[in-house]
This record gives sequence, C-alpha cells and structure tokens, in this order.
Amino acid sequence: MIQGIYIQPSAKQNLINEISLFKTVETGGVLCGHYQDKHLIIEAASGPGPRAMHTEVEFVMDKDFMHTYIDNEYNKSIGLNIFVGEWHTHPQKYPLPSEQDLMSIGEQTMEWQYGELVFLIVGFLDFSSNNLEEQMIAISFDKKKRLFYYLPITFL
Repeated sequence: MIQGIYIQPSAKQNLINEISLFKTVETGGVLCGHYQDKHLIIEAASGPGPRAMHTEVEFVMDKDFMHTYIDNEYNKSIGLNIFVGEWHTHPQKYPLPSEQDLMSIGEQTMEWQYGELVFLIVGFLDFSSNNLEEQMIAISFDKKKRLFYYLPITFL
C-alpha cells in the first residue's frame, strides 16, 4: 500500500499552468512517475489534450493525447516513469470525490497490474501556487481490502 506521494516541481508547475487555463470548467490529465519504497514519485502531469471535453461538472480527457503523453514520458525516462494515475479539478475550493470518481478509481485500480494508482482532485477557486497544497487531495484504492484511502502529498 502506498504511504504517500511526492510531486516534483515540474509536475506541480504543470498542474498550476493547466488549471489556470480552464478557470470555469473542469480539466485534468494523467500522472506519470514511479514507485520508490512505499511512495509514489510523480514526475509529470499532463494537460487534458486538444480534443478533451470540459464542462462545469464534468471532464473527459483526450484519450489519444493521453496515450501519446504516457508513451513519451516512458521513453524519455528510459522506462522509469509509467502511468501512475490521473488528476482533475472540481468546482470547489476543498474538493471531495464524487460517486463517479470513486467508481472510476476502483475500476481502474482493479484493472491495473503495475502497482496502485493515485487520483488527485484539485479545487479550482484559487489558482495561486501558494494554495495548491490546501486545495488538493490524493486518493487511492486498496485492492485487497477494497477500501479507498487518502494519501499525504509532499511537494518537492
């Protein structure tokens, strides 16, 4: 079971940049990184892709863009960084997962063979980098116990 996540500065900055582009609608992307001991190191966070759909209450990412992004991150890192989860925004300052979020987290984790996945949800009322930590939650799903749990986030 993952005990925490570390987010590299470049991934944090990309999250801030992407969130600021979509101030009134939901957005998101994928997370790439690697497992180290009982932690997950997030090295990269994508944007939504050019064909993503955004509304005030829903976000559907551009799947072709995401696959290409994940492949590029894998190749750039010479196989170290893989898909480790997703992120998206919610129209609240202190976000909570929706029922749809929990269903998606559970289903994707059960299908994933390479470790646990993490899902970041970011509130989007305040876009300053100083408040990102307070407006983000990380959720994972324990396959064995079939329980959701929150993870501590550390920005490097």
